[in-house]
Amino acid sequence: RERIKFWSVLCETLPTLENWCVMGDFNMIESLNDRRGGGNTTISGQELACWERLICFKLGIMDVWHSQSFMKMALSLAFSHSDRRNEGVNVSRLDRIYLSNYFHEKGGLIGIMPGTTFSDHAPVCINILEERSVSSLHIRISDTVVSD
Repeated sequence: RERIKFWSVLCETLPTLENWCVMGDFNMIESLNDRRGGGNTTISGQELACWERLICFKLGIMDVWHSQSFMKMALSLAFSHSDRRNEGVNVSRLDRIYLSNYFHEKGGLIGIMPGTTFSDHAPVCINILEERSVSSLHIRISDTVVSD
């Protein structure tokens, strides 16, 4: 219920921009392909409708993990959350990257990297191809700048 309210507020208040990059820990399962072990539940009903209204219609973004424009990095895990580190019994892809079509057309590399000991979530990484070889692509995530 709280997510439905939050997504509705976002849908009403976010500006209309041409290109979006949304990354984070969404703590939800959109597709059964995003989980192995555990329950067989995904978001549904009013929650799914509200989520799709936000990502598809308001922001025009798609989950990069299912994009054919992005290849998986070598040694990438398939899931970002595990009850037992590094592809344990119950695993899920709760951490996602959503991009507008502009970034999907560029393509690149994505990965879920093993090795964290501070969280039950593995870090999710993305490299977006840059058309110009002279400059670098910078994506601002909160107060952190990630450069390619």
